[in-house]
Amino acid sequence: MPGLKNLLGVSADMGKVEVVRVDGEKVTVKVSGGKVVKTIQTGGTNTLADEKYVTGEDSAAYNQNGYTGTLERYLYSGKLMPADSKVITTTKTSLFTSIFPGSIDYGTDGYHGTLLKNGDPVKTIFSGEYTPSDTKWIEGATAKDYNKNGYTGELERYVVSGVYIPSESRYVEGQDQAYYNQNGYTGMLEQYVTGWKEVLVDRYADYVVPTGLSCPAVYPGGSYPLYDYTEDVMGAKTCYYKYTVSENIIINKYRGTVTKPGIDTRVYAYKGTVTKPATDTRIYEYVQDYTGTVTRPEMDTRIYKYRGTVVRPASDTRTYEDYYQYELNFQYK
Repeated sequence: MPGLKNLLGVSADMGKVEVVRVDGEKVTVKVSGGKVVKTIQTGGTNTLADEKYVTGEDSAAYNQNGYTGTLERYLYSGKLMPADSKVITTTKTSLFTSIFPGSIDYGTDGYHGTLLKNGDPVKTIFSGEYTPSDTKWIEGATAKDYNKNGYTGELERYVVSGVYIPSESRYVEGQDQAYYNQNGYTGMLEQYVTGWKEVLVDRYADYVVPTGLSCPAVYPGGSYPLYDYTEDVMGAKTCYYKYTVSENIIINKYRGTVTKPGIDTRVYAYKGTVTKPATDTRIYEYVQDYTGTVTRPEMDTRIYKYRGTVVRPASDTRTYEDYYQYELNFQYK
């Protein structure tokens, strides 16, 4: 109550009002005997009656989740089997023959009895195989020793293609050069003298004439005709006259042994018979038959369950709370 200094009294439009406490400007009152203005649900539920069909239950009395009822029994599974007997033949297998007993106990599908050994063990292949030895002819191999895919052997070499020409040598003479290279033959030859020979050799005589003069047609004091001339910057000429003389010269030739290297273009491969040894990876097992009469007693494998209609009654667990409204009149100063 803003500005409250002294509370004189409190009244209500209905019911009864009582001041509980005054603390400064805060006033606490208690009211009662008023009129309900609204009601609100505070909890609980309203469940309608229901029924359902259930099956596969383990007892006749059903009581789950509010549903109850008495169920009827029915055959869920299994059957009643009368006593029986029959002749059974079965087998045992082993890698050894010595472990087969004279009899074995039988127990399958409710039948029981003793089976006796029937005949001798039968030998069968458990795993592996036998591969006999083999041979085959090989050509075109690249090595003497063959070892591939289990086949081994030593092969012989043969020529696939190409030729072999051995080296040759021969003696030549009368050659004009020291180095010989003809028709594949090569070699260095030694020089030797074959004789003398007279030959005509050209010679030249020169004659100089002063500036302004011409070269004489023949060599002065001789009969050599003019061959050519040269002229310097001052006009002086050097005249050249050609003449022929006879001379004896030594005739040299070359001789010796020359060789032609061999040629080998042969390509080799290998051929021959190779063998593969026999292999035996077989592992044997033995199969023994056993025969006998087995019996089965009466067997009842029936299982019963329960089924039927169960009901759930209606229920109302709702709770409510009433709300009151008052108009208060405070007198204070």
